[in-house]
Amino acid sequence: LLALITQTAIHFSESSIENNSHFSFLTQTKYLSLFVYFLYASVLSKIFMS
Repeated sequence: LLALITQTAIHFSESSIENNSHFSFLTQTKYLSLFVYFLYASVLSKIFMS
């Protein structure tokens, strides 16, 4: 799951850079914050599960 999220985040950041430089920063920031949120959520769930 974590690998899938990482690949998706990388894919979105790469594609946004290719599309247009003005929009790419906003897109990257949005997906980076989503990525960090999912990462945080997965770490929390692992802590609570164990």
